[in-house]
Amino acid sequence: MNSKAITLFILTIINNLLNAQAPHWSWIETGQVDNYAQPYTVTADLDANIFISGLYMGDLTLGLTTLTSEFDFDPFFAKFDSAGNVIWAKDASCTGYSACNSTITDEAGNVYLTVFFENTISFDGTELTSVGEFDFALIKYNSGGDLQWANQIGGDSLDISHNLIIDANGDIVLTGQYVSDELTFDSYTITKQGSSDIFIAKYDTDGNAIWAKSAGGDDWDFSYAISGDADGNIFITGGFISPTLPFGSTDLINKGYIDMFIAKYDASGNPLWANSGGGISY
Repeated sequence: MNSKAITLFILTIINNLLNAQAPHWSWIETGQVDNYAQPYTVTADLDANIFISGLYMGDLTLGLTTLTSEFDFDPFFAKFDSAGNVIWAKDASCTGYSACNSTITDEAGNVYLTVFFENTISFDGTELTSVGEFDFALIKYNSGGDLQWANQIGGDSLDISHNLIIDANGDIVLTGQYVSDELTFDSYTITKQGSSDIFIAKYDTDGNAIWAKSAGGDDWDFSYAISGDADGNIFITGGFISPTLPFGSTDLINKGYIDMFIAKYDASGNPLWANSGGGISY
């Protein structure tokens, strides 16, 4: 392609962009912070209320509510109505680093979220202390922002939940990675095979673990995203550095350094199939 053709091509793109219809904004809501704030997640319930979460340091004002972090970074979570008005805003006080990194709502408007933290964290008077370097917690608030329960998960090292869903049966399913030798979900304990393994776990709405599963090879493996279908099947995706990543009777072979995978589980946590993709490098 010569220079005139390239110029014409670029001008055509610019013209199309300039003549494209501008987005219609319904509303924009801002918060005020005197130090630092970083939202990580956004989700909505069936009534079009919006939930955001993340971390902050200093004073964070959302609507008429001002949150103050007592130490360094604290997690925050807030609910807005469909017009952008703040309904409630909450935080948790942590003596170390912490953040809220996933949220989901159910049909009743309850919100479930995961928070990773070090040292000690307090949710409305419920105090959790990390066993290892970083633990994570699965927390439930009702639609009014009242804490229902907070469950801590963690072993002797670094463990983190990356995402969660409400499945077709109304249960909570979360996935992530763990570096601890063992990770316990109530009465279910999974054991690491490599440097970092994948976990997937299911809880009922009362915070009781239904099952927990692990997948991992000899090196670093991790799951970042999760979804489900109408039959209650669960899909997870992430990456693996291990030469071989087993899912049940299926062994995925790494073709480069980091390959990606997708795996399907049934509602009981049994692996059904797994596929991978990757090149000769990253």
